[in-house]
Amino acid sequence: MDNIEILEMELQSVEELISEMEGKQKELATQQNRMLVLVEAFKDQISFLKDSGTQQVLDLEGENEPDSE
Repeated sequence: MDNIEILEMELQSVEELISEMEGKQKELATQQNRMLVLVEAFKDQISFLKDSGTQQVLDLEGENEPDSE
């Protein structure tokens, strides 16, 4: 086996590694996108709960205020 054959084998190994890395990179990007969707859903849920809690407090405060009519 001469130097050229060795270099060709090494090149093939590097190309295979690059291909594997590209596949993993795509998989990670997909997972990252899923996580971003979940984060946005949690933010929306937290905002909804905060707004609901605030509205409930306002409703309770409104019930406790004496009528000024």
